[in-house]
Amino acid sequence: QDLIGRTVIAFNRMKRSQTTQLATTQNQVKESVG
Repeated sequence: QDLIGRTVIAFNRMKRSQTTQLATTQNQVKESVG
């Protein structure tokens, strides 16, 4: 159960960091366009 919890946490962190990178990229595109 502890292993599953750690896996979920790691997965959520990875997902969140990917989302942050995507948002940053979108912001950079908006700045360059606008």
